[in-house]
Amino acid sequence: MRNRQMIVNWLLANSSAIEVRRRDNKTYYVMVDATAFRSGVASLLAGVQRIKSEGDYSAAKELFETYGVHFDPELRDEIVARVDALDLPSYTGFVQPRLEPVEDGNGTIIDIRISYPQDLTAQMLEYADLTKATRDRFRAAAS
Repeated sequence: MRNRQMIVNWLLANSSAIEVRRRDNKTYYVMVDATAFRSGVASLLAGVQRIKSEGDYSAAKELFETYGVHFDPELRDEIVARVDALDLPSYTGFVQPRLEPVEDGNGTIIDIRISYPQDLTAQMLEYADLTKATRDRFRAAAS
């Protein structure tokens, strides 16, 4: 969950997009400026893309050490207690809908048909096949 913490903490430190508010002994992170949020996320994404493209390990480590690793234990305890009270799992999986274009006689997309044709396991296996097929196409094109 460090990735989510890094994003929020980076936005708190580098933009005016988010405010931390307390009410009834509960902490809330409130997006107060959508424009600043989009701008901040764009700036962070540009930095992350640079780090990835250059393989800048020290910058990645600094980014996560600064914004993603350290946390407030009191806030963690509050969140754990709030989530425990809901009796929900930390992570969930769900079946994504299948979106299929509906075309007119000229091939123009005029609608999208939505279906849920499979279970989660079948969908993950289908995604794995698509990923392998895409990877194979890229390898073939590169050779």
